[in-house]
Amino acid sequence: MLVYKQDGITIQKAKSAEYADVVALVREAYTHIEPFLGEPYITLGNVRERNEKGFDLYVCRNLEGELIGSFHLLKEREENVLFMGRLAIKKSEQGQGLGKKIVSIIIDYAKKIGAQQVQLYFLEQDSWLESYYQGQGFRSTNVPLPWRGITAYEMRYTIAD
Repeated sequence: MLVYKQDGITIQKAKSAEYADVVALVREAYTHIEPFLGEPYITLGNVRERNEKGFDLYVCRNLEGELIGSFHLLKEREENVLFMGRLAIKKSEQGQGLGKKIVSIIIDYAKKIGAQQVQLYFLEQDSWLESYYQGQGFRSTNVPLPWRGITAYEMRYTIAD
């Protein structure tokens, strides 16, 4: 399990009592996606469903204990891949390097647990994320994934030996 406490932030697995706050944070960060879906991007039901499927939900808090970020992780045993999903940063914290810091922490964690790759998907409506993640070493696989009426695209970070 990933636990991180330094650089003014704490990252740890979310408790069920935090789920509603995470849903609000993610919906705020992805509010521009909901019109394309015609429904909420995330609900408490989605969070519980992902947890039942083995996803771990993580929260990131600042020194004051304020929720400033969240993401899901899933270790895919058969492929030795760590999947990272729904990275969300509080609007007031965006553009300050927190997302990059979290991605770096996730890559370090992937190395620690012996994963060979980190996988993520970005939505077609967030095409700017392709260059954002490329700047952190991810490469596009050009594999589209239809998702809830829109398209997501896969990217992978390969861990060097």
